[in-house]
Amino acid sequence: MPRNPDVSNVSRRLFLALAGGAAAANTLAAGLDPEPTQAAPVAPAVADYPVLVDVRNADSVNNRPKYTTPKLNDASSVDGVLHDQKFSWQVWTKSHPDNKYHLAIIFKNGLTPFVDGKNGKPVYAFYGTEQDEGTGGLGINAKIGPGITLGEEYDYYVVVFDRKLTQIYVDDPSIIIGDGLIAAEKNLIKASNELKKAASEYALKRDKIRSIEKQLGLLIDELKKP
Repeated sequence: MPRNPDVSNVSRRLFLALAGGAAAANTLAAGLDPEPTQAAPVAPAVADYPVLVDVRNADSVNNRPKYTTPKLNDASSVDGVLHDQKFSWQVWTKSHPDNKYHLAIIFKNGLTPFVDGKNGKPVYAFYGTEQDEGTGGLGINAKIGPGITLGEEYDYYVVVFDRKLTQIYVDDPSIIIGDGLIAAEKNLIKASNELKKAASEYALKRDKIRSIEKQLGLLIDELKKP
């Protein structure tokens, strides 16, 4: 899968044009007692996959953002994800620990594995800032939908705007539902079908295409073995 990190000095206006704005709403609740009381603090929700997007060493040439969770050293492609599990995202900028950022998570091609945790409607994008860290991280209110097929792979854009350095970072990690081998087999079968179509359209390269197709068939057979 191609990775396209991009870092550039841009204005906040460009980030908003790319990813949209995020608004934070605060709710104040008054107690019923005659004497004012302070509500007990509520612990933030915890995601099954709290993804840290680390852009401290990211650049526009070779170094993409680094993705980790407490259990994964590389969360750029997370597999084994199950129905009803939750993700969250937060960012470390080059000014860490004084992180000031806007963050957008946008799923490609109108395909998303997430649904809203309350109404069950599909969620195609998340927008927020460092303030979301206090409530469990961006995306904590959504979950993997119950109707998502095992083996499906979902690519998504990560857009980070560093408000202190006015830099933007764009990348495209992925989430795989269930066993990553199932997703790999599906991708190989898709590639094999595309090669068959190409062989019928390009007669001069048919032998070469069929040779590649045969190799893909062998890989698919290997994945099917127990």
